[in-house]
Amino acid sequence: MVERRLPIPERPWHKSKSGCWSLSLGVRGLKVRVQQHKSGGTFQRVYRVGRRVTYASLGTTDRQEARRLAIEFIRELEKGKRINLAEPLTLERMWDRYQQEAPSYRGNLERTRKQKQTDARLLIAGLGATKRVEHLTKNDVERYVAMRRTGHGWPDGRETKPVRARTIQGEIKQLRQMIYWAMSERLPDGSWLLENNPLRGVKLPKEEDPRRPVATYDRFLKLRAAAEEMSVTALQERGRSVGSDGNWRSCSRKRPGRASGRSAASVGRTSVSTRLRSSSGRSSTSGAVIEWYPSPRPWPRSFEISR
Repeated sequence: MVERRLPIPERPWHKSKSGCWSLSLGVRGLKVRVQQHKSGGTFQRVYRVGRRVTYASLGTTDRQEARRLAIEFIRELEKGKRINLAEPLTLERMWDRYQQEAPSYRGNLERTRKQKQTDARLLIAGLGATKRVEHLTKNDVERYVAMRRTGHGWPDGRETKPVRARTIQGEIKQLRQMIYWAMSERLPDGSWLLENNPLRGVKLPKEEDPRRPVATYDRFLKLRAAAEEMSVTALQERGRSVGSDGNWRSCSRKRPGRASGRSAASVGRTSVSTRLRSSSGRSSTSGAVIEWYPSPRPWPRSFEISR
């Protein structure tokens, strides 16, 4: 006697604005979704068991073939066969779940999410979409760093622009963040999505020749002149002038409890102390020293100014 099979309810194919196709099959409690993450990409099967969502690649870009495979999966569930839903955690699968379930990603701004998506695409292309996360090693990270530094050696034959260590650090940190999230995610049976950190002990690449900004001599002269003018103007605004001995003197009335002849002035949150000195000890304006005390501004602590 031939077994009678009822038709599986389904919703028609739907195409999103980004060009991705999706299809829903089955009823509540036994529903399977077929979807794409990018236009023209491989279809993926999504199946929910309670609060747990499982993902599996169907290995095809054809809509009819993806639908057939999804129906076969539902028929197997109807027969009561035990299907292994605990598939290996690959790099691509971890990234898909991280996008949909990780609060640290969903709470980011759109600009930050786009940057993470770019980093994840490079990591998947360099390490492999089917690479199991628990099988990642130090050598895998070093090969990826070499590919990013040189722009050659990609598995798919692509060539990229060489980048410096700072860019690579951001991409490796993104991989670490996904691993930390997977290690804190529990499955319905109480086990962890990822038991151990495969990158424990792996150090981030360091910049061997860091670029440091160097000011030209012309810029130094302009900075020196601007600092001298600002300090003199600030002291004059507070009622101070140069005395006969070359020191700054107060021109205003003395205030109670305030010593006269102080050479320190407060400019905002920056304290400036100025004194005109000469090597012979006589009154002269041939040299001036401006000392900049600790402040939030990135100014040098002290430097000489020639008059």
